[in-house]
Amino acid sequence: MRREPPALNLQRSTNHWKNWTRWSKGLLARHCSSLAAGNTSGGSGGRDVSETKKPADPVRPGQADIRALVRRAEAGDESAVPALRQALSDRGGLVDTAGNMALHVQATLIRNAAGANLFFKEGLGAKMDQLRAELAGEQSTALERLLADRIALCWLSLHDAEARYAQAQDLTIKQSDFWQRRIDAAHRRYLSAIRTLATVRKLALPALQVNIARKQVNVVAGSGE
Repeated sequence: MRREPPALNLQRSTNHWKNWTRWSKGLLARHCSSLAAGNTSGGSGGRDVSETKKPADPVRPGQADIRALVRRAEAGDESAVPALRQALSDRGGLVDTAGNMALHVQATLIRNAAGANLFFKEGLGAKMDQLRAELAGEQSTALERLLADRIALCWLSLHDAEARYAQAQDLTIKQSDFWQRRIDAAHRRYLSAIRTLATVRKLALPALQVNIARKQVNVVAGSGE
């Protein structure tokens, strides 16, 4: 009797958001390591504590304060919200750690693809950084950087789907059709993001008017204006 091949497990992990939280904590650790550890509430350092002191400027929270604040917020402590909002306002890097959904999606895709293989994981992360830098360029606008993010994510999603399909074994016709449609959809999104970035840059270029009779070349406003 013919044995049916095992079905692919296509259900997302119920621990998906917990994994995101763990990844965010990793980014937070790297962010905090770049902060100065200066906390002016320490000891007197051998100085005469009776000497006159100037009024202290407001002290920005150090890495220990940020960690404690994040832990309180993750636990649902509403009293941490005002200080958390101030920290997010003061530190742009913390905003990327907590609120950059593109990086969260990237981390999930890379973790699912690499598993425990740290060489593969770090290599994918470096490749994504390289792609973003090459696509955005040195003097990119905010819109160009967003589209560069999108193209890089679509690239990763497309090749992740192709790799999973190539590695799958004993697929039924229905399962094979599912993966083919998933790859096709990822490919369309990838090309759409590339076209959008190309269009944005084309609209930003100055248009040229060539007058052959008068031997003139006139630069006019960008074609998108």
